[in-house]
Amino acid sequence: MMKMKDKTNQRIRRVSAILKWLFIIAMVVVPLLYVSFWAFDSHIFSKSLGLSVIPAYPVHSLGQQLPVEIRIVGFCVSLVPMIFFIVKMVFLVKLFALYERGIIFAIGNVRNIRRLGWTMLLWEVANPFYQLLLTFVISSNNPPGHRFVSISWNNIDVSTTIMAVIILVVSWIMREGVRLEEQQRLTV
Repeated sequence: MMKMKDKTNQRIRRVSAILKWLFIIAMVVVPLLYVSFWAFDSHIFSKSLGLSVIPAYPVHSLGQQLPVEIRIVGFCVSLVPMIFFIVKMVFLVKLFALYERGIIFAIGNVRNIRRLGWTMLLWEVANPFYQLLLTFVISSNNPPGHRFVSISWNNIDVSTTIMAVIILVVSWIMREGVRLEEQQRLTV
C-alpha cells in the first residue's frame, strides 16, 4: 500500500514540476507575442500566425498597417490582459511548486487557488472595458463615421466565469478541509 502511495506522490510531483515550468515559459512567451504584435507589422504578424491579440477584432480586418502612435497606445492598453495573464501564471506556478514539493493540502495551496479564481473572475469583469478601449484606439485612425467600439461576450467568457466560480468554491472546500485536518491533528 505504501509503495502505491509513493508512486502516486512521485507522479504528482513530476507532473507538477512539468506544469510549473510550462507556466513559467508561458509567462515569457505570451508577453513576447504581445510585444511582437505591436512592435512589428501587426498586419503581417496576424496573417502569418493566424492570430490576433486584439479581442473582438478579427484578424482579417487588420487590413493595413497601424500607425506607430496607435500601436504604442494599443500596446499600453493591451498591458491590462497581459498583467492579468501573468498574475494567473504566478499563482499557478506557486501552486504547482507546492505540489512539486509534496505539499498538497495546505493553506498556501488554498490561497493560490482562491487568488487564481478571483483573478479569473476580475478579468471577466474588466474584459468588456478593455475591449471597448482597445477597439476605440484601433479604429481612432479611421475617418469620422468609421470609428467604432466593440464588445463581445462569448461562450469562452461564459466558460471562464463558470470555471472561476468553481475554482473559488473548490478553494473554499479545500480551506475547510485544511481547517478540519488541523483540528483533527490537534485533537488527541
